[in-house]
Amino acid sequence: IGQYDRDGAYLTEKVMKKDDSFYNFLKIVGYVYDDQRPIDALDTVVHEAFHEYAIPRYSDSKEYENGERIYVGGKKTVDVKFNNVFHTSEKADSVPVRCRSTYYTYSGGDRFKTYIRDESGGMRSNYQGVYGLLNEYAGYCYGLNNTICLYEYRDRFQDTPDTWDSFINNGENDRLAYIEFKYYILHYLRYAKEHHPKDYRTIMKDEQFKKAYSMIDSRFAKEVGQYEKQLTSVRKKLKAAGHTYPSKKLILRKQYSVMEKEIKKTGYVTIQKMLTR
Repeated sequence: IGQYDRDGAYLTEKVMKKDDSFYNFLKIVGYVYDDQRPIDALDTVVHEAFHEYAIPRYSDSKEYENGERIYVGGKKTVDVKFNNVFHTSEKADSVPVRCRSTYYTYSGGDRFKTYIRDESGGMRSNYQGVYGLLNEYAGYCYGLNNTICLYEYRDRFQDTPDTWDSFINNGENDRLAYIEFKYYILHYLRYAKEHHPKDYRTIMKDEQFKKAYSMIDSRFAKEVGQYEKQLTSVRKKLKAAGHTYPSKKLILRKQYSVMEKEIKKTGYVTIQKMLTR
């Protein structure tokens, strides 16, 4: 992994060095499988390594009991302290139905129910509010980065559906997560402005949160653009090799378009500018 994805390797190595049970943890919770090709699992491994790096599970992690370290690339981190803000699930009913995974299903389930409603009752994206949402946003960012970085490795093999299948599956899933979590964060703040003005002011004065969000948001957007270029190349390669490209793999794009349109509304644009200026 280090030959192609330096950031993914850095996160994974840091976590494995500190906690050698990390990979077994991923197997126990079903994130990776014994019969999986390594390349097919690395997007998830890096995503989860980011979470483990940001808020370690191991016993000597007192330093991050009240905050998270958001990795921003190049071995650099932005430390973000948690403020006492309202749970994300409170705003669930205010999310329009069109922004509740209405157009798609995917192997991981329904992200609105998982991360916003928190039907399991234990998601950081819920009980840590916007700070937990930022954590997930960044996790998906580094997952997509890994998929992009491994394009060069996959390109060494024959252009068959098997070669590119997980590239497309992971890429489409992470691409959608970009617009989903951007919307969830902006919607959380818009809801806070109206219903929890004190929390809103606290968050918008939090320079470390805004710095971390701005850096991840900018990077994630660039990676989505890079993935689009690579996907165009993959589609041409498969067609040239005589393979039919399965249009059903692009079903997540319907939901992406809906949520992309949503965040272009004035209220969200204003908050985005305040977070990134």
